[in-house]
Amino acid sequence: MELFGIKFREYIECQGYSVRQFAKDANFDRSWLTNILNNKKKLPETAFSQLVNNNYFSDEQINKLKYIYYSATFTETEFEHIEYIIKKFASPIILKKYIPENIPDKNTSAVIGFNNVLCMLYGLFYSEKKYYYVYSNIPASMEEHLSIIYYFLKQRGTGDYKHILYLDHGVSTNNLNSYFMLIYFAGIGYKMSILKNVNTTQIETLSNFPYYVMVNNKMIMFDSRFESAIYIDNDVEINLYQKGFSKIYDNTEQILSYYDNPADYNNARHHYNKVTLNHKIISNDYNLALLLTDDIYKSNINHSFPNTNYLISALKSYYNVSESNRNTHYITVNALSHFVKNGRIAQFPESYFDSLSVRQRIDMLNIQKKAAAQKKYNIKLINPTRLRYSSYTFDSDCENMLNVSGFCDSEVNSDSFLGNFSVLIKDKSVLRDFSNTFDFINKNNYIYSDEYYMNYIDGCIKELESRLLY
Repeated sequence: MELFGIKFREYIECQGYSVRQFAKDANFDRSWLTNILNNKKKLPETAFSQLVNNNYFSDEQINKLKYIYYSATFTETEFEHIEYIIKKFASPIILKKYIPENIPDKNTSAVIGFNNVLCMLYGLFYSEKKYYYVYSNIPASMEEHLSIIYYFLKQRGTGDYKHILYLDHGVSTNNLNSYFMLIYFAGIGYKMSILKNVNTTQIETLSNFPYYVMVNNKMIMFDSRFESAIYIDNDVEINLYQKGFSKIYDNTEQILSYYDNPADYNNARHHYNKVTLNHKIISNDYNLALLLTDDIYKSNINHSFPNTNYLISALKSYYNVSESNRNTHYITVNALSHFVKNGRIAQFPESYFDSLSVRQRIDMLNIQKKAAAQKKYNIKLINPTRLRYSSYTFDSDCENMLNVSGFCDSEVNSDSFLGNFSVLIKDKSVLRDFSNTFDFINKNNYIYSDEYYMNYIDGCIKELESRLLY
């Protein structure tokens, strides 16, 4: 971490001040300021707010000072996790498709070398035209190896995929990486399971080949560094490993669920949202169903469904946010742009709910603007120059649960919706990491001001109104 005092002194000098001149101008005690600059004392937050709000420094310098100042309020491990999450917000795990130069010989029984191990794994999946089952415990850190499984499953599918991810005690970023990998596989319809508080060092010490993948009574075992691998097709040996795998798998935690429609998703999530208030919700999709009016519901819902009135009532009940509930919704510029373009509300598939007309989009944005002006709903617009966000939808109460939701194969399925899959995380260390991240985002100008947000909404409304003229 950079030291605040060093950067503070640098910026004071960049602005042409001496320490004495700056102390006098900012009404600071000079000896006290000197201790701050020498990192012997911490600048109180009230004094820091005064410092960054009095036009002493450029916007770029202020943002840097904020980043260093607020990062120092966390431990080194906590801040490492914050930076990791923000990095994943910007670019979630995207597995690059691995294609080897040569498909290895099927009769190869053992290989040495990282690339040779990858080739052997690829060859196993390539040679099997249908996957009756796939069982594995390859860790999330092995992205190249998991990319092979990912793309073959996406292409050919299997009805029996079981994958165990080992979680440690939460000190490293391994657990966060594992959860993000689980979410990534969820997007193509496959579950991974988690086993908590595992001493992977002990596992790797006790076994020369602790990791493996089983496919159709064929198996590859890997050493801890994935630099050597053994191919096995002996039914007796594989059967023993299957039994051992199943015994471990029975003790894993299943945190991923799939839903065919928003009503089922809402019913499953209603309990958690009811008992926990003050959620922080961040999304790259227009997920503001809470602002829909009765007229929009009645006009756009598919009336061919039975019990339409009940369905409307159930959906409204779930998305209704009382004034006492202080949920904060962080949405992206992309989410607003896509809504202006296509009128889709992310929580509904097209078979349930028609896209909003241009006039309805204008009405919806006016409701947003009014809600912001009255501070009825706490909706924040993410500044893409400060925080790149292209990830899933994270909904956290910061204490009891973190619900991650997304689309399944949304690129090819127009009837998908935000809630096709849901990952419910109750891991206290992960909840703390996300709570710290939301706190850090709030304090570092990662979101636009309310004034800018409302002006941006005005611009969207004007763009839509121009369409009505033609």
